[in-house]
Amino acid sequence: MLYKRRNSNQPRRNVLLFGDVAIQKYLKAIESEIGGKHIIIDQLQRRLEGVSRIDEEKSATEREQKQVLLQLEEAKEAIEDLKKFLADVSKTGESERTCRRVPSRAPRP
Repeated sequence: MLYKRRNSNQPRRNVLLFGDVAIQKYLKAIESEIGGKHIIIDQLQRRLEGVSRIDEEKSATEREQKQVLLQLEEAKEAIEDLKKFLADVSKTGESERTCRRVPSRAPRP
């Protein structure tokens, strides 16, 4: 075991450590998710424009608009959260790469 927990007063936290390649792959996945949310926003905005053109069923149109606006807001919030998370992971990855690497065992004489 490389690490032994000494302070049992604090709650246990499981930590997942990534290598450089895994961090880059994870960052790409987050960026891809942000791109997907942008596509959803574009589709929802087009849907909203289409619904507003149809005046036949006003109450159905208003319900549809409310649903689309709610989904649009959720997608925008998700993008903001993902961007913050991406920035945090990027900073953590950079600080990990700049730290001095310590060998797991002392070199043999």
